[in-house]
Amino acid sequence: MCPDYLTAKQRHSTRDDLNSIYDNGGFKRAGVGHGSQLNTQDTVRHDEIHWLERGDVSPAQLQLWKKIDSLKRALNRTLYLGLTSFEGHYAIYPKGGFYARHLDRFHDGSDRVVSFILYLNQDWQTGDGGRLRIYDGDSPSDIDPHGGTMVCFLSADSEHEVLVNYAPRFSFSGWFKS
Repeated sequence: MCPDYLTAKQRHSTRDDLNSIYDNGGFKRAGVGHGSQLNTQDTVRHDEIHWLERGDVSPAQLQLWKKIDSLKRALNRTLYLGLTSFEGHYAIYPKGGFYARHLDRFHDGSDRVVSFILYLNQDWQTGDGGRLRIYDGDSPSDIDPHGGTMVCFLSADSEHEVLVNYAPRFSFSGWFKS
């Protein structure tokens, strides 16, 4: 966990980028599964997402990709993970949003190695809910989604969930892949 992964200025420009895409209809309901098995399940997950692609990107997205590439190099250099790529999306959890306990690695794939979450909230209060709960045996850890905070964990080993939020919750989330 890194509380100040983005400066306030970087966080605001990234959040403005997210808001612009949302205002232009660029988000869709998130689902569970992948490929032909992808579907929305309101009892499992309630959020909206917009996948980011490299190429013709906004200045805020270019900044994100540079930070992601730098982190990928650091993870490979220090942990020898063999990470080769990254996929990620902006996410908005509307009031009442959540994501039930799960792993980020698909049952039929092993390419997601490290999960990444970067919070883009402004002035988040504890009463707003929306904590990330990471399970480590019998002792879960809760992380408040304060803006600028980055969290990484192993995709195949760390069950986690997003607890119900009482204010809209914003993030950039993704996976380093091998």
